[in-house]
Amino acid sequence: MSGGGATSMSRLKATLVLVALVFIGAVAGLWIRSLGSSAPILPDAATQRPRPSSPSGAPAVVSSTPGAQNPKASLIVRLRCEGKPVPGVSFKLMLEQTHDTNTFTTGPDGAHAVLGLPAGMYHVQVDHPDYLAAGAHRRVEADRGHEVVLELDRGARLEGKVTDTSGRPLEGATIMMIGERALPTGPDTRTDASGDYRIQRIAAGAYEVRVSRTGYRRGSRPNITFGTGGQSLRLDIPLTEGRVISGRVIADDGTPLPGATVIGSNEEISTCRADDRGNFALTELGDGSVSAFASAVGYGNAHLKDLTPGATNVEFRLSKGAIVLGNIIAEPAPDNFNVNICVFERALGQFVPLFNRAGGGVQKEFLFNDLPAGRYRLEVNAPGFRAEQVPEFELTAGQTVTGIQIRLRKSP
Repeated sequence: MSGGGATSMSRLKATLVLVALVFIGAVAGLWIRSLGSSAPILPDAATQRPRPSSPSGAPAVVSSTPGAQNPKASLIVRLRCEGKPVPGVSFKLMLEQTHDTNTFTTGPDGAHAVLGLPAGMYHVQVDHPDYLAAGAHRRVEADRGHEVVLELDRGARLEGKVTDTSGRPLEGATIMMIGERALPTGPDTRTDASGDYRIQRIAAGAYEVRVSRTGYRRGSRPNITFGTGGQSLRLDIPLTEGRVISGRVIADDGTPLPGATVIGSNEEISTCRADDRGNFALTELGDGSVSAFASAVGYGNAHLKDLTPGATNVEFRLSKGAIVLGNIIAEPAPDNFNVNICVFERALGQFVPLFNRAGGGVQKEFLFNDLPAGRYRLEVNAPGFRAEQVPEFELTAGQTVTGIQIRLRKSP
């Protein structure tokens, strides 16, 4: 072989060796990156199916590259219900320090592994329409595998039908679940065209079930108790058609007062507003006598008692409202005070509170408006102080009284 041929062969061998080294380096680099480097939770977390557990039962550890500046960890989330894996359910994973969040879904074995997590405190949250909300906190340490197991509860279910007393289905009735502290436990549910309703994901406990619909008296079923394990209860509720009182709200001169508020109460409470002609109708009332009052901006309210359900000619006649303006005098000024304006009720023979105004510090003035004609008294409550006098006065329709001063002294 000539010298030139030998040289060419040497160059070819060197080229092949270089290509081989580059290929091996690329493969090694990919292997190293697969072990120790991954993206943060947002937006493209590295995830995969869970690796087999170690003989001790602990989740497999995701190794990191030796000497890496930001070693990572893994977290396996397993969802179960009644001891069985729950596949196809999404959960949110949030790094609490940064609030970075992403959503993952469990596989056929009810689990999902999230790889390449920075160390920190994480929150796992499940909110699925078939299960009660569930969550857990877990601290994740670098270079370690971790596991969170959440036992999901399907919750109880309540279903039934709302009808009138004749059995006719009532569409659009509202069902509300009232739990502890007399607070609603979730959004309202409405009946469909057949009067049927269904409420799911009810946590174990005792509830009051309230039902309402326009034109009907409210229904209530207290102490409805639910257990765990997917319990199902049926509750059919008939509603009684409410009694009605109607009439007009007018001014002293007979002018209609559109938009006036009318409230009536007996066993039930009903509220409405007068239309453009001053007409009103209180519905959904009970069978007992009704106490009602009407109010409108710029007018004193009017109160009517012992109204008979079914009455159709009830008239509220409102007079122009009176105004009372005054201030508190005290040295030092109280941090807070309350001024009550009380009206004399002839039927009771005594003053009863009507409105209240709060103040204190630099706020020393008080104002009462839209007061009906009558006899009044001002009472002041201020911690550590007592009033030197209790003003009493008569008000006529539309009258304005200003300059009332109430002196306070420190209590001994």
